[in-house]
Amino acid sequence: MQIKEILQALPSLSISDRLKIAESALQLVIQEKHSLTKDEPKR
Repeated sequence: MQIKEILQALPSLSISDRLKIAESALQLVIQEKHSLTKDEPKR
């Protein structure tokens, strides 16, 4: 699924489902941030 398709589908979802998606996406970003080496965040 492409980003454009995901963004187009969001308005048709309930607020609860949108919050679940946002929470999941944020968790993935946080996990990825924690897996960076010490030099990578400087970029």
